[in-house]
Amino acid sequence: MFYRCLLSHPRCTIWLLLIAGFITSGAFSAEVTDDTAKLQNQANNGYAVAQNELAVLYYDGEGLPQDFPLAKKWFRKAARQGYAEAQVNLALMFYEGEGGAKKHRAAFKWFRKAADQGHLEAQRSVALMYFEGEGVARNYKKALQWFTGSAELGYSVAQYNLGLIYLNGDGVDQNLELAAKWMQRSADQDYAIAQLTLGQMYAQGQGVTQDIGKALEWILKAVEQGFDTSEVIVLFKNENDEWVNLRLNESIEMVRNSAEQGDAEAQNTLGQMYENGYEVERDIAKAINWYEKAAKQGNGEAQYSLGYLHWRGQKVDRDYTEAAKWFRLAAALGDVEAQKKLAYMYNYGRSGEKDYAEAAIWFRKAAEQGDVVAQKKLGSMYKRGWGVEQDYIESANWYRKAAEQGDTIAQGIIGSIYYRGRGVEQDYVESANWYRKAAEQGDSHAQRVIALMYKRGQGVEQDYVESANWYRKAAIQGNATAQFNLGNMYALGHGVEQDYTQASAWYRKAAIRGDATAQINLAALYYHGHGFEQDYVEALKWYRKAAELGDDEAQKNLGIMYGRGQGVAQNYAEALKWYRKSAIQGNVTAQSNLAWLHYKGEGNTQDYIEALEWFRLAAEKGNPWAQNKLGYMYAIGKGVEQNYTETLKWYRKAADQGDAASQNALAWLLATSPDDDIRDGQLAVEYALKAVENKSSSIGYLDTLAAAYAEAGQFIKAVETQKEVLSMADEEKSYYQEFLKKLKGYENGKPWRE
Repeated sequence: MFYRCLLSHPRCTIWLLLIAGFITSGAFSAEVTDDTAKLQNQANNGYAVAQNELAVLYYDGEGLPQDFPLAKKWFRKAARQGYAEAQVNLALMFYEGEGGAKKHRAAFKWFRKAADQGHLEAQRSVALMYFEGEGVARNYKKALQWFTGSAELGYSVAQYNLGLIYLNGDGVDQNLELAAKWMQRSADQDYAIAQLTLGQMYAQGQGVTQDIGKALEWILKAVEQGFDTSEVIVLFKNENDEWVNLRLNESIEMVRNSAEQGDAEAQNTLGQMYENGYEVERDIAKAINWYEKAAKQGNGEAQYSLGYLHWRGQKVDRDYTEAAKWFRLAAALGDVEAQKKLAYMYNYGRSGEKDYAEAAIWFRKAAEQGDVVAQKKLGSMYKRGWGVEQDYIESANWYRKAAEQGDTIAQGIIGSIYYRGRGVEQDYVESANWYRKAAEQGDSHAQRVIALMYKRGQGVEQDYVESANWYRKAAIQGNATAQFNLGNMYALGHGVEQDYTQASAWYRKAAIRGDATAQINLAALYYHGHGFEQDYVEALKWYRKAAELGDDEAQKNLGIMYGRGQGVAQNYAEALKWYRKSAIQGNVTAQSNLAWLHYKGEGNTQDYIEALEWFRLAAEKGNPWAQNKLGYMYAIGKGVEQNYTETLKWYRKAADQGDAASQNALAWLLATSPDDDIRDGQLAVEYALKAVENKSSSIGYLDTLAAAYAEAGQFIKAVETQKEVLSMADEEKSYYQEFLKKLKGYENGKPWRE
């Protein structure tokens, strides 16, 4: 017979990793500056990121003499501005007594501030200090709350600590199912001590069904990461129902003896050990031999393992036909993993033609056993109509089954289904409920969406504070879109106090992750000097990053900076290049600016025809400046045959948008054109008055108004207005005589002609 075994380890109840003492500079320290002098200047100007970075340099003694008091000083400055990374660093220094005496109360204070911003390690540290009663009164309830919060956001160390609390019943009622749940989540993130502990739980059946194979599998994962298992004890119960205590390596022969006696479970376990080289030399041929012995006795795990080896082809030659044979046998026994693998093989045609219908059959078998992955896959197949008739209602049903089991991806999809009304009646409230479920489990995408719903008031009451809180949770996990939106909220003061320093910090995080819009906004802050000293070079750098990602707005702004020589030597050819890239994507301002460079011949040979076409594209999209220039080109016949009717049309389009220059140009044409069919005195007065209202002190606009009055037959007003023009004019200028000539004409009842 195969002896049942339990595993234990003397470290399983030791509290590990109390406070992590690593001073960090944040995710974007390298982007601040490599210039210590410039960094010092930025820090002196109140830039929190630079203050934290400078503190790290003093702490590490890299580039600056090591100086803990100075490090603490700069950490404190950044921390007081709300920079979470600095708050954690300052807390660590107080906790360890670096740069002064140990002050656990102060450490707790700063950990708590960072934790309130969603910093995961800070949340875990707050939990530990409540648990141990360090710097704060011991409070197991609060410790549990903080551990849970950090764990739900996906922090593996907190997940392990939370699992250990429930496993040992420290400050809570022992709950082995919850212990297994959190150990599993931590172990899935390759946290070695959690993997070892989970292996022990499988061996003893604590919170999970006892499974020696899985126990060994998880212990092996910990071993592969270098975890010392020399003290792991295996407890065998022999045929006399007596416990036998053996070291792990001493238990192997007992497994082999059982396997040779024909015990299928032992044969499968021995196959696993040879496959993974666990306490024996790795030997795939021997692994397959033992798997086949167990498989022929109907052991589903061994059948699955054989199928998997042939499917992956990493340790033996890949053979999809052989894999399908073994997967089918295991699947027929109800092995969920085998059912899924067989479904995937049909889905992708691994052992023949693709067969979505057959794939759907096997996914359904696994899904009906409650497998979340299969339920999601079946939901996807109904959504797309793959192997089944397209059915949004059925799709929603299967996604809901997965979501109800707590799968965050499925919860997010159900949230999206209710948001869009696909297969269900559109319901923002229900959508928000599902997104919130996923968000509370730490799904950053769901956190970002629920933040957006609070921002818009969709399915929830509009609440900028709550929106900012959820954006922060997602942003801390590295969600670039959330980081950008949180930056926006700080820039606009929505839900948080307006703070350009914080805005720039979050924009930078998103920008470093390649978010073009964040790169543009960060560039804009540098360009305008919001949150720190104006810096065209930095602005140019971030505009270029976004431009190279293909963002048309960044390309346009890069063109402007090259045209003006801001942050770089003036270069019209480069300006032309970037304007063209942006213009091709339909950016109206870039089209207008590109047209102007062609018109002026800057950065390229003067080309009126090219200028006309780009002005036309922008004009047709409603850009008033382009409409004005297009009208002017028709008026003077540049790049096109002179046509006052077209001039009139484009001037009027721009004028009706409130463009003063176009109102003035239109009024002048209506008042002074030599073409009787063009002139219209009353309309000229109307537009001239609008232009003057927009530009009341403009001598040119008043001159146009006088001409309009004259064309309308209102010579008294024409004379009065022209006299005002003359009073503003410089008698030494050549145009003075022309103004005087117009006045004499108006006094004699003669309108002006161009």
